[in-house]
Amino acid sequence: FRGRTLYALYAHLKQALVHPGAHGDVKEGRVIAFTGTTGNASGEPPHLHFEIWTKRQVQRFPDGRISPGEVLGYHFDNMDNRRLNSDVG
Repeated sequence: FRGRTLYALYAHLKQALVHPGAHGDVKEGRVIAFTGTTGNASGEPPHLHFEIWTKRQVQRFPDGRISPGEVLGYHFDNMDNRRLNSDVG
């Protein structure tokens, strides 16, 4: 992505099925984790919190976090309404 190394954060997982450096490239369609309610998601429905970072570690937003939609080519105004960036005015 624009010549940068990107890092993905997956939070609130019940179980991660892949680990950095242990499984090589992950192919589309592969199950990588099971959603859960860990951390500050206790009491919420199981879900995935997904972030993309330009650094290995971040402290306070927006210090290296970028919108997943910017990388994936989609604009999300909620989880049920996904549009291609080219369709967003």
